[in-house]
Amino acid sequence: MLNKIHLDKLKKIFTGYTAGKAQDSDFQCKVIVLMSVIAAPTAALFSIINFLNDRALLAIIELVAIVLLIPCFKLLNNKESLPFIKNLLMANAIMVFTALFIDGGIVDTGMSWALIVPFIAFLLMGLPVAWYWVVGFFTIILTSIAAHHTGLYTLPYSDPALVYYPATFVFFALIAAVFEMQLERLHIQHGKNILELEELQTNLKHNIKHRTAALQKINDKLQSEIKQHEDTANALKDSEENFYHAQKMEAVGTLVGGIAHDFNNMLSGINANLFMLKRQISDNPDAHERINNVNLLVGSAADMIKQLLTFARKDQVEYKSFDLLPFINQAYKLASVSISPKIKLTYDFPKGQLWIRANGTQFQQVLMNLMNNARDAVKKSDSPTIKVELCQFDSNETFRKTHPELTADSYARVTVSDNGCGIEKSETSKIFEPFFTTKEPGKGTGLGLAMCYGVIQGHAGTIEVESTPGEGSSFHVYLPIYDESDDAAHHVSLHDAVRGNGEHILLVDDDPILAKIQRETLTALGYKVMQASNGKEAIDMVEQQGEQIELILLDVIMPVMGGVEAARHIRKIRKDIRIIYVTGYDQEETLSGANMPGPNDFILDKPFTVDELSHAVRKQLLSTIVN
Repeated sequence: MLNKIHLDKLKKIFTGYTAGKAQDSDFQCKVIVLMSVIAAPTAALFSIINFLNDRALLAIIELVAIVLLIPCFKLLNNKESLPFIKNLLMANAIMVFTALFIDGGIVDTGMSWALIVPFIAFLLMGLPVAWYWVVGFFTIILTSIAAHHTGLYTLPYSDPALVYYPATFVFFALIAAVFEMQLERLHIQHGKNILELEELQTNLKHNIKHRTAALQKINDKLQSEIKQHEDTANALKDSEENFYHAQKMEAVGTLVGGIAHDFNNMLSGINANLFMLKRQISDNPDAHERINNVNLLVGSAADMIKQLLTFARKDQVEYKSFDLLPFINQAYKLASVSISPKIKLTYDFPKGQLWIRANGTQFQQVLMNLMNNARDAVKKSDSPTIKVELCQFDSNETFRKTHPELTADSYARVTVSDNGCGIEKSETSKIFEPFFTTKEPGKGTGLGLAMCYGVIQGHAGTIEVESTPGEGSSFHVYLPIYDESDDAAHHVSLHDAVRGNGEHILLVDDDPILAKIQRETLTALGYKVMQASNGKEAIDMVEQQGEQIELILLDVIMPVMGGVEAARHIRKIRKDIRIIYVTGYDQEETLSGANMPGPNDFILDKPFTVDELSHAVRKQLLSTIVN
């Protein structure tokens, strides 16, 4: 077993490794150049010494060696010639050391110099090729020694030295071969280690990349979950706020609905009493004027109740045509209440009429929002000023190009201007977006202008803004002017009450005071009136005196039995009877769905004037019953 191992090692000494040289090409180039740099001046020096010692042939050979070293200096710039240069350098060394061996050199040291050849050969050529050069040089030495012993040529050495020199040379060659074999083995192992390290580095990078990607994925998922959690928390918070707001609005709606019913009953009673009072003092013009003023106040109170109902239910929007000039005067006065006296507040409203078709409550809210925004904008101004203007604007080509969706020829333009902080140009395109606000955190919701934009869009108009930072802003609201003559055919003059001709009317209302005054009013208008306090009593009276009753004024909400349920029973007794539903509540809550009135029925909202009541009764009595 040991012999086989030694034989393998001995075999490798002569065959070497197939991997090649222990040094890479860059290192070999540097070694060759270094050797040339040292060898050239050394050879020149020895050439001079040998020439002075009458060894001309040796001096000439050394000069030739110097010339052959010149290509080695250019090796760094031409690595492709490395194999040729190595062979040239090896041949040069063998030539010089052969000459030294044969000549003997100074004090016969040529034999010792010749021992360097194996080290140079193995250093430059590697194990497989170096053996050829070593064997070739060894053959030259043996040939020289054979010539010496045969008398063909006399070497300057003693016979014992020539006997032992070949063995010494072989020993030095084996040492050089072993040394080179170890270098190549270490080089191969080093190469393997480098490859393993590179593979480990690659695997490590891959693992790091994989783990980093996995961690990034986990982090992204975690961030997503955190974002979802935050969104859920915010959504829950918003839901809670919406729930509380809905509860509050429901409570407000219930409160407003209850107040509206009672309040409308009171207003209806006031109207009826004013009518009766006006009949009794027909000869007093001053009292008539005061009664008319009270009627106007009652109408304003009724409009206020309608606005409260609209606010409470929010989803029902009623558009009416009205003159904007008197309306904006009232709206301006209401909105100006929230403006500090320190702010100079001015207005410029023209004379005449500007009719629009709009929802008064919503338009009032738009004006209030714009004025409140202007109030907040001028807080830091030295002389804060807000101005509200109204004028007629005729559409021009520039306006139509800017707003191709608007088709009206003329618009009522309401402008709210201030000299406040202004708005940056980059923000003017965003101010109408929901939740966008330029106010400090907690000072604004970002919904005011978005609501204004939505309302004006719903009115077939538009809103524009002009602003300069540090100088102020102007908001322009455009609403199409409405031709009030379009409604003329649909309006009935209510300046005078219409009298009856003795028709029998059944008045059903649970409020005794209101029922009494309404009975007196209808009687004064020329009708014969019967009275019931709830739906059950009304059914009984129809069963008893059904043929006489021509019209029923039926309150919707009553104790015992309401008006809608009573009407169903009455229709079974008399299908042709005419009914006017009277309600002080929101129609969407009391007269919708299953409680929807029939095609022959009429609805009269409280509070109503005597003129409105008389026209409704007369119209219903003259109507044709559709089966």
